[in-house]
Amino acid sequence: MATEPTIEAAALEVVSASRHDPVWPFHATNPNIALAIEIGDSTGNFGTEFAILVEFGFFILKNGRYQMSVPESVTPQVALEAVRKVASTDVEQAGPEPTLILHTMPKARAEAMAQQLRDAT
Repeated sequence: MATEPTIEAAALEVVSASRHDPVWPFHATNPNIALAIEIGDSTGNFGTEFAILVEFGFFILKNGRYQMSVPESVTPQVALEAVRKVASTDVEQAGPEPTLILHTMPKARAEAMAQQLRDAT
C-alpha cells in the first residue's frame, strides 16, 4: 500500500537538484537546468507528489516537457481539486497512478531532451 505523499519533500527535492552549485556533485553544475526523472518507480511517491505539484501550477507543460513555474496562488480549493484529481487515478485501490494524468515519454527521449536543454546557451 502506498504511503501518504509529502509535497514539501518533493518540492525540496526538485529545487535542490536544480540548484547551480559546482562544489556539490548532487547539485547541477550547469545553469541551464534540465532533469529527466522517473515517475513510475516503486521506491516512493515522487510521481504522485510531482503530479500534485503540476496540478498546483508549479510545473507547466511546455513543448512536450514540464517547466518550473510559480502559480499566482494556491488556494485551499485549488489544493483540494489537485489532490482529488491525482487520487482519482487510483483505479485498482493500489495507490495513485500519476502517469495516467502526466505527460510522459520514454527514458532515452527524456534524457536526450534534458541534455539538449542543458547544452543550449
